[in-house]
Amino acid sequence: MFGIDDAILAAQAGVGVYDTISGLFKKGKANKLMSENPRPVEQVPAEVLASQAAAEQLSNEGLPAAQYKQARQEIEKNAQQAIAAAGDRRGALATIGAINQQTNDATNNLNVESAKQRVANIKNLMTRNDVTAQWKDKVWDYNERQRYEENAAAIRALTGAGAEETNSGISGILSGILTSMAKKKTA
Repeated sequence: MFGIDDAILAAQAGVGVYDTISGLFKKGKANKLMSENPRPVEQVPAEVLASQAAAEQLSNEGLPAAQYKQARQEIEKNAQQAIAAAGDRRGALATIGAINQQTNDATNNLNVESAKQRVANIKNLMTRNDVTAQWKDKVWDYNERQRYEENAAAIRALTGAGAEETNSGISGILSGILTSMAKKKTA
């Protein structure tokens, strides 16, 4: 005969089975949602890479070639004008040495300025490399580390929820069975 105790047992077993199945379905649904939710991939902006490439090219140069050439031509023009003017005076030979020294000094100053510009260009490249490295680190963090952390947290949550509902279901079933057995012994 089917009594109240059997009805309680059946209800507890039903709740247990429901909880177990519910836990498995939730896990499946969460897995499906994760697979349908692709994470975008971040990249280093093209402007950062272009800036780095331009800085790298400039680091091999001093003053721009056209600027250097124009300054060199000005030095030579000034030297020729000074020599021409000295030829009209007495003591032209004495002034030619001074003109030559001034030309050499101007050329050396131009070379020093070009070297300073090259050093500045190299420092700029180093700054661009630092910016690029920071971006690459940021991209790796977003694309790799954060994705790993999110997946690990989701796996832990799904595992915990699934295990909790499964354990609850099994516990309900066992509780119902034990309650029923205890009632039968007392009856």
